[in-house]
Amino acid sequence: MSAPTLVRRERKNATIAFVPLGEVVDSVTVSKTTWPDGNPTTNYTDFAIPDIEELIEVLLKSKEPFKVPRSSGGYRIETETNLEGMTFEALTAKTNSYLKGLTWATPATVATGTAQAPNERSQLWIDGVLLIELRNNAGAIIDRCQVWARMTLEDAGPAAKPETSKLKIMFEVLDSGNNTYLAVA
Repeated sequence: MSAPTLVRRERKNATIAFVPLGEVVDSVTVSKTTWPDGNPTTNYTDFAIPDIEELIEVLLKSKEPFKVPRSSGGYRIETETNLEGMTFEALTAKTNSYLKGLTWATPATVATGTAQAPNERSQLWIDGVLLIELRNNAGAIIDRCQVWARMTLEDAGPAAKPETSKLKIMFEVLDSGNNTYLAVA
């Protein structure tokens, strides 16, 4: 195994795109096993969640104690930490049709000018492909993560107040053979 390379991490901002299950993108119907590629770039930029102000990676862990025999007799307790899952929490002041649908619990994706009944959605989540790109101060991509995820709206913020409301979006990483992470720089 080679020695680890020390990389200066200058995370300046993040861009996020979320392509929901069932969308047809560049002749590909999005599912857990079939995802659009990045060519053309509009395959993901058309599904961007704009102006991410904060992105937090949360590792869901569990601790499991176990006994290890001592050479002098008896046992000592050690603890093993296991990764149970991963989520990303994003904060933005902007919205899109999918987030509006989750905000108002509409039965279908919100379309401007089309009336729908609020509070009719039974599932307050959407599964799809999540693409996260972390950028440095120069705007270059330094990390890219593409995973199958479940998007939920954790907090829609106040409906109206003098300041801009913020949306808190949660992305739970789900199992998929296509999940990838790439350290670009």
